[in-house]
Amino acid sequence: MRYVALFVLLVSRLWGEAAAENADGEWARSVVQLSPFHVRAASGEFRFWGKYQTKNFTVYSDASGGTVEDVALEMERLAAAFEVMFRHHPVALPRIVVVLPIASSDWRRLDASPGKEWLSAGAVCNVKPITMVTISSDWQRDRGPLRASVVRALMARADWAGPFWFTMGVGEVWSKVAVGRGSVVFRPDNNANMDLAHPERWAETLNEQGWLPWREFGYVTNASNEFIEEAKVRRFLAQAAVLCHWLFWSGEGDHLDRVSRCRNQVVHGIAPTDQVLGELGVGRKNGSDPVHTHVNRLSARKVEFEEQSARFAVESVSVTAREMRELFVLAQLLSQRPGDTEAALEVFRVRAPRVPELRVLLAAAYLADGRRLEGYRALLEILPELKGRPEAATVAEAAAELRFARLLPEVTLGSELSAEDAAQLQGWCESALQIEPSLTTANRILAWTWALGPRPPMGELLGKFEMLRTNVGLRAGSAEIAAAEAVARLRAGDREGARQIAVRLRQTSEAPYFVPKLLAALEKQ
Repeated sequence: MRYVALFVLLVSRLWGEAAAENADGEWARSVVQLSPFHVRAASGEFRFWGKYQTKNFTVYSDASGGTVEDVALEMERLAAAFEVMFRHHPVALPRIVVVLPIASSDWRRLDASPGKEWLSAGAVCNVKPITMVTISSDWQRDRGPLRASVVRALMARADWAGPFWFTMGVGEVWSKVAVGRGSVVFRPDNNANMDLAHPERWAETLNEQGWLPWREFGYVTNASNEFIEEAKVRRFLAQAAVLCHWLFWSGEGDHLDRVSRCRNQVVHGIAPTDQVLGELGVGRKNGSDPVHTHVNRLSARKVEFEEQSARFAVESVSVTAREMRELFVLAQLLSQRPGDTEAALEVFRVRAPRVPELRVLLAAAYLADGRRLEGYRALLEILPELKGRPEAATVAEAAAELRFARLLPEVTLGSELSAEDAAQLQGWCESALQIEPSLTTANRILAWTWALGPRPPMGELLGKFEMLRTNVGLRAGSAEIAAAEAVARLRAGDREGARQIAVRLRQTSEAPYFVPKLLAALEKQ
């Protein structure tokens, strides 16, 4: 009996609720065991934590309110500059969840695990339908890792992330900025305050360690040998940063078109990184590699944005110890920390989080662990409760993506959707796009539901494919929407229109892996 009492006491403390709430003992009896994550969470008081919200971020921190507000303002300015630079102006995307523990935080004590601090300075987890950032570096002393992680999270949320070198390189570039009112300046003057973050250190690193061959560079991931030692990581980040700086800013003009073509080809597996870069002159054998030359020509660049007071407001929101403990466990699950995942999820099956954002994070945790069916069910369960919130858009989009992948793992000319399936997918995608028109996956799946539904699209509907491509812009997905339009036109009897799209797409070299086969079949019609 003594052990039973201790167990119930631990469960009660874990969620910070009165034992009377579970007087019947049903919940306590239904929990088989606590996971290591929950045991650690139960030992934390989380007494000094606060929760703050801005337009783009929900920040949890145990720093002083003034410090958090200052950091939140900087993050919003980074988001404003990001929107200008990437030409991505969302209407209502879900806030990115950011955890900022101070150096002496109980979170850091509970989260401590073997490994190098430099390797885990900022963890970005993007599992649709939500993005989360956990900062484990001393962000109060050096905001560089925080800036890099925030920008990588913005890239993930906007569907601009990947390949690995691109995401890491862009983040590294943004870590070396001066953030001011109405502007972000890349490569600020080398003064005492910015000395540690000055980009000249990229050149020093590459001169000392040498450049990775571009073929090897393109295949580096966070699990590669080139990313497990501090010196190697610094070399990779320096090379990735110089490459991204060159892609965006070499010469005159705006090079986002070039950046997107390069990035999309690698993302879709059209060609490896070294081949894509080779078409731009990178990796020349005669010693005139433009990226090697660029490392000594890193000129200052400024991105300006409109400083809107409403956008930069910071609101303090109440937070309970239960919410913090649930957040801690979810962070462990989403970052794939070693532990008993099944036991942790079992606790959440019995008692789901109350806070809507955390319930969305729980659905993402199922998906991150490969539990697609449970994740799908969790998405459908939370969706009705999110009405009017930005999360409703990405939850509906994620549900549509899972359903579509199950129905049609690969699209062919013979693929079809039943009236019921097409209606369900269209409903989710259209409701998502009413909230946030820029969602690439929702635009892409909606295009296929029009193309493969029981009735071939005619007249006005054929003209709406252009609207979907406009929504996606330069990001990966536009070529696939065009392929869906070609299939739709073929089914509607417009063979010539379908053929013209197929020919045009073949010339872009940005379509996903299955599209070339689809286009070859189209051209034979």
